[in-house]
Amino acid sequence: MKHPAKIRFILLVAIYFVTFFLSSDCQVIVNISPVQQGEVIRLNYGIEKTFTNASFNIELFVSTDGGKNLIGPLKMVTGDVGENIKAGSNLFINWDVLKEFESLQSDQVVFEIHVYENIELKFKFIYVKEGSFRMGTRKGNQNEKPVHLVNLTSFFISKYEVTQSQWVKVMGYNPSANKNCYKCPVENISYNEIMKFIAKLNESGTAKYRLPSEAEWEYSALGGTTAANFEYSGGNDIDNIAWYISNSGGHPHPVGTKQPNALGLYDMSGNVLEWCRDFYNSNYYRVSPSSDPKGPASGSSKVIRGGAFNQWSTNCTVFNRQYETHSYKNPNIGFRLIKISD
Repeated sequence: MKHPAKIRFILLVAIYFVTFFLSSDCQVIVNISPVQQGEVIRLNYGIEKTFTNASFNIELFVSTDGGKNLIGPLKMVTGDVGENIKAGSNLFINWDVLKEFESLQSDQVVFEIHVYENIELKFKFIYVKEGSFRMGTRKGNQNEKPVHLVNLTSFFISKYEVTQSQWVKVMGYNPSANKNCYKCPVENISYNEIMKFIAKLNESGTAKYRLPSEAEWEYSALGGTTAANFEYSGGNDIDNIAWYISNSGGHPHPVGTKQPNALGLYDMSGNVLEWCRDFYNSNYYRVSPSSDPKGPASGSSKVIRGGAFNQWSTNCTVFNRQYETHSYKNPNIGFRLIKISD
């Protein structure tokens, strides 16, 4: 759960004389009272008592242009900031301004306290039994042809798209453009950033993870060995299965809120697109090996599958292939994981 609480300061002379007013639509953070103490800004605040049994990660951001662009999280802070902050009424953050910046001069400085619920990092995986399937379609785009036989060994794929809270737990920041939903998929991330996430995740424990291959992704979306002749992952009625342009309201939604497919996997059609590990080649299906294909040996782009909240139904089929460069990021692209060992 992420909540921003905003405090707006009007700086009259550098950092020394301030007047302010407070606005907040956050029900977790209460009673914010900023005080200037020389070169230090002290933000007194509280966390609602109804959250007594929870703990939170608290971050402080600042903007010098009225809130359009945020800087942070700020480093020169002390007090009740960082990880595992408990609910209470007498919490505070001290920010040493001139240790963070040589100077700070603006007529509109906005502070935001970002609050994330401290959720235990847990991924749920579905076992996908080895099997054969016919990959691709006869009636789709040219890069979805020809239909070809693929044999896959068994694997574990994550039940849901990786969420914002899971990303923050590992990486310490939230890159998502739609930040007010900790159960929503993390998005606005490049393939390169995901590689850093996976590397850090793999260093943190005994389990090892990677992105799915394009063949593993499509086999899972079709339902594995129980595959049926569906256009979307779990059926032909897209409104029951996917968040897409006609029902999403223009934003992603919490994972797992539409119907799953036969394997119990959610959001493989719609919500956000998903990066795969394969390099993209429009003609790869014509030369793909039949056993555990891993994509071309090289390329300038990576495969993206699944459709998104801002795309039409034709982009949300289990066969649709999209692609972008390694550094590309967009609010409609996220990912899910393959677990390769415990």
